[in-house]
Amino acid sequence: MASACAFSGHRKIEKDRMQSVIDHLSRAIKYAYDEGCRDFYCGGAVGFDTLAAREVLRFRMSHPDVRLILYLPCLNQDEKWSYRQSDAYEYILSSADEVRYISEEYTKTCMRERNQALADVADILIVYVG
Repeated sequence: MASACAFSGHRKIEKDRMQSVIDHLSRAIKYAYDEGCRDFYCGGAVGFDTLAAREVLRFRMSHPDVRLILYLPCLNQDEKWSYRQSDAYEYILSSADEVRYISEEYTKTCMRERNQALADVADILIVYVG
């Protein structure tokens, strides 16, 4: 039985595909839950990571045994993001059950290390490739 699910995907999602991606993501989260996953790991990046975290939070409203765990590459990853992106990030950060950081500062390898940590922890990996 699976216990952990993680997400990985592209940062850019075309507007005309957004609802389809959300619908598929919602079904995939339900599938992972039905397979036994209660811990859902997100990388916190713009795009699919943000979408996945929001959908996990939505799912958690009716499934309180679900936990959102963020695996973040570094403390200041949103430093150069737009206000809208940072605002969404802050909401997800404040709503997460746990936050783990790969590095305190940005390094050349922190993103790759974060991605590897997500893959390593996952019994089920939900991926979006645009």
